[in-house]
Amino acid sequence: LAVPDEARAETLLKEAALISAEDAAIQLAAVPLPPPADLRVGGDGTAVQLAWRLAPGHDADTVYAVRRTTQSRPLNAPTEGEQVQRDRGDTCTDPRAPVAQPVQYAVFAVGDGRPASRPATVSVTQLPPVSQLKAEVAPATVTLFWSAHPDARVEVTRAAPGAAPAPVQVTGSSCQVSGLTEGQLQRFEVTAIYIGLDGAELRSAPEHISATPRAEARPISTLRARPVGSAGAIRVRVT
Repeated sequence: LAVPDEARAETLLKEAALISAEDAAIQLAAVPLPPPADLRVGGDGTAVQLAWRLAPGHDADTVYAVRRTTQSRPLNAPTEGEQVQRDRGDTCTDPRAPVAQPVQYAVFAVGDGRPASRPATVSVTQLPPVSQLKAEVAPATVTLFWSAHPDARVEVTRAAPGAAPAPVQVTGSSCQVSGLTEGQLQRFEVTAIYIGLDGAELRSAPEHISATPRAEARPISTLRARPVGSAGAIRVRVT
């Protein structure tokens, strides 16, 4: 326990149970569960996703308490910080994680009749990118639309073939570029920008979209039909 190595302590106590099951059971009840193993953090920018492996001594009935905090001090008990989830399983999704600031997550293994484990911890700074990005085209115009987090400012740049990227003026949740050459591909990069606790800009992963200005298709100007013979049958050829 002093190492600490709770899994090894449990193994030794199970061996000691061959000598005295009663004494071993009393000692085991005071041994905390091992912490979850290999805690990992990921996500798509809109939610934080945590995953871990079951440690020795854990089973399908082991409950995991997931807590979070934006404070710098560590979480040492499953009652500290904000509760995100308390359930069985080896994953957790937090769709309400604070943005643009470091968030510390702690996962505790909780078992009946034994102290909770030490925490497995990980930190992440959530920077949601824009979503629902789409483009509408006209003969000389491209208009972009998107959805962004309320705390974000959006920056858009445009790159045409043979030209350096140029900033595009943004209005609300859209932007429009006019005076484009019809049929020439336009590439756009859309980035959500947040202000960190120290006042510095924090940039999300950029989203990319391409669009080509095109005129509305015109109707066919001339339509002809004439009968033709084919394989012993009369058919109509339309041109």
